[in-house]
Amino acid sequence: MPQDWALRDIGTVPVTATASYNSVNNKTFIINGTGSSFGGTTDSHGYAYVNASGDFTISARLHDADLSGSNADRIGIIMRESFSPNATMASIGLHDNGFRKVWFTRRTSTGGSGSWTNGNTHTWLTVWFKLKRTGNVFTAYQSQDGVTWFEVGSATIPMSSSSYYAGLFVSNGWTTTSPTTAYFDNIATSGTILAGNNTPSTPTGLKLNRANKKVILNWNAVEGATSYNIKRANSGTGTYTTIGTAATNAYADSSITYCTANNVFYVVSAVNQFGESSNATANSLSIPNKLSGTIIGTAGSWENVATATKEAAMDGDINTFFDAATGSAWVGYDLGVLGTITKISFAPRATHPSRMVGGIFQGSNSVDFSNPTTLFTVSTAPTVGTMTEQIINNNSTFRYIRYLSPNNGFGNVAEIEFMVLPAMRHKLPALPTLLLP
Repeated sequence: MPQDWALRDIGTVPVTATASYNSVNNKTFIINGTGSSFGGTTDSHGYAYVNASGDFTISARLHDADLSGSNADRIGIIMRESFSPNATMASIGLHDNGFRKVWFTRRTSTGGSGSWTNGNTHTWLTVWFKLKRTGNVFTAYQSQDGVTWFEVGSATIPMSSSSYYAGLFVSNGWTTTSPTTAYFDNIATSGTILAGNNTPSTPTGLKLNRANKKVILNWNAVEGATSYNIKRANSGTGTYTTIGTAATNAYADSSITYCTANNVFYVVSAVNQFGESSNATANSLSIPNKLSGTIIGTAGSWENVATATKEAAMDGDINTFFDAATGSAWVGYDLGVLGTITKISFAPRATHPSRMVGGIFQGSNSVDFSNPTTLFTVSTAPTVGTMTEQIINNNSTFRYIRYLSPNNGFGNVAEIEFMVLPAMRHKLPALPTLLLP
């Protein structure tokens, strides 16, 4: 965006607005926007804008447009008191009805219904628009050549004059994700622009990666942003909740280790002293599910202590532990289904962490583990009082999984968790049908 211009969305939109800019033809913008409402009690649209003050005029030529197919596309220029969807505003642009009708649309009170005045009902591209503010009087014009202007309408709107917004709007007028693309050029402004007094641009390039006990987020830094809000939801259409803030363009979400949803979704917004940007395009990541099944393994415990059997390794309590009656012991699950293990978490017995060194995590499709696959071998004593996580890179599927302690390890482990990505959990194959003669 050029100096003093910024891009954001107004209201809730299906797809975040994008724009490209070139200085040719006295400022050329290509803006992709969506939004399901305009000119009622609320608006939703993509918005490229400057922060204006006092009397102000903006004009632009709409050179071309790629319509969304909704037959409700709306493109033009607009002045808004704020970024709130129900803010007072004045606009002029081409709207639905075959994209031939010019409207002067305004909302004269916050939250009020918009009023509409027809301009030329048989307008062809290209077309020029101009919006002029003098005091609280807003006057809208259209032109065929940018020289001779025809007044479409005028209205008095009580709007703050010390700081408000003027710019270009694009909406596909529907809930679909197919955007409307507008090609503007010959953009001219007259009046005071409050240099730099803009909310930051929307972050781009959001990337997610799984790591031990956390999800790592990275995105492109936004010029002028002083911080970022990180938000999470359990579905792409769900409600996003702010889970944290970051001073730089990176964040580690350590509040999620596993979940029952197939995916978690993240968005990021940028913040400065003037406000918050719209959310970045959402990105999602599959989070491993914690597996469960029938607990299997070495029976009994040292001196028959009831709280130290194999079940203690799977009880969700890091303070209990499995302590077998024999030096070499094991504990695991019969999953009842086939699964591809993607992560293993484990914690040692607090008083004997070294007893896990040499221990092996295995998968098998035989209940007796006669032909096991080694998934991971513990090479150093795990940290006491916390879960150590190990990412597993083995795409094989197993019904039976276990931890096999080393000789004289006595099965000592405080807690074990096996994780699997939802898409990697499978039903057991059907048994063959026996055909009798």
